[in-house]
Amino acid sequence: MISGVGLLLSSARGFCQHRWIWGIFRDKEGQFRGAFAKNVEALSAIDAEVLAVIEALRIAWVKRWAHIWLETDSMLVVQYFKNPKLVPWRLRIAWSNCLFFTHTIHFRVSHTFREGNAVADALANHGALNAGYRWWDDLPSFIAGHYGRDQSSMFYYRFC
Repeated sequence: MISGVGLLLSSARGFCQHRWIWGIFRDKEGQFRGAFAKNVEALSAIDAEVLAVIEALRIAWVKRWAHIWLETDSMLVVQYFKNPKLVPWRLRIAWSNCLFFTHTIHFRVSHTFREGNAVADALANHGALNAGYRWWDDLPSFIAGHYGRDQSSMFYYRFC
């Protein structure tokens, strides 16, 4: 039984209305519990961010995980949990259902900088090259290096 699951989401990538969402699940010791990448139709990047949260919490509900800590690199998504009226109207019903679920479990949401999100970012690069939906029960080889760095608490730097 998993007593707690961390969920790491990153910003959506794509063009026009075709965007990719992804997330990675870890237990409280940081061990890999699963990951997903999915192609969605979204009018904007923030719509895709909201859809990523909805999909991730749907997975948590199906797997009956009752302790979730969501980390996202979107400050706006964090604000949506505090003030659901800010969510784009076209997604409010799905968001409300998502919020209902979060009230039935032990739930926490926090912001992480993009540099602290390299594993989810690697999933993004993979998702951008693939269509449809993908779930991994085992750590995919293309994120193993990032995952190992993250587990060892090594720093990531981004230079503009």
